[in-house]
Order: sequence, then C-alpha cells, then structure tokens
Amino acid sequence: MLVLDASIWGLGGALLVEALDLTKAMKRVNGFPWNQPGEFSFLSFAMYTGLRLGIGAGVAAGLGSQGSVGNGWGALLAGVGAVATLERALQRSVPLPAAQAVAPLSGGDDAN
Repeated sequence: MLVLDASIWGLGGALLVEALDLTKAMKRVNGFPWNQPGEFSFLSFAMYTGLRLGIGAGVAAGLGSQGSVGNGWGALLAGVGAVATLERALQRSVPLPAAQAVAPLSGGDDAN
C-alpha cells in the first residue's frame, strides 16, 4: 500500500472518530457546543479536530511506509485508534510530577 493511500485511509478513520465525538457533544448540549455558554469555541474545536486528524493520517502513513498496513481497512483502523494509542503510550512513558506521585504505604507499628 502506498503511503499516500494509507494516510488518506487513516484520515478517514480519524474523521469517523471526530464525527462520533461531535455527535455526542451535540446531544449533550442539544446543539452545536460552540454556541453554548461555558463550552469550547469553534476555533478551539477546529484546531483540536485538525490535530487529531493529522495524528490519524500520520500514524497510518507511518505504518503504511513500513508495510505494516496491507490494505485500506487496516489503515482506517490505524486512523481510528491512533489518538487513543498515542495517549496511552504517553501516559506510560512520561513520569508523574512529584505532587502526583503515589506515596508509599507505611505500615506503622504493625508493619512487621
């Protein structure tokens, strides 16, 4: 599969996820979220969506360039799962700041 083909399929997969997220937000506020007070602006929504679409296309293109994606279905799924996969990977690889680190349990006098 060509890299361009994989990236287009990945973009389509990411677009499906974004459409689902927008649908959920529209149901929650009964309209477009950016028209509601206290919600994000349209510019924020557009930037967020553009970044996520780029991530989906980029991950699918990367997998396509290595031959890891054999057809459009695989590239579409790569685009769907790209953002969630990268979020999980970053959560595991970035150390927590000291304030958020889990304190060790102290056994007190009954420890041994």
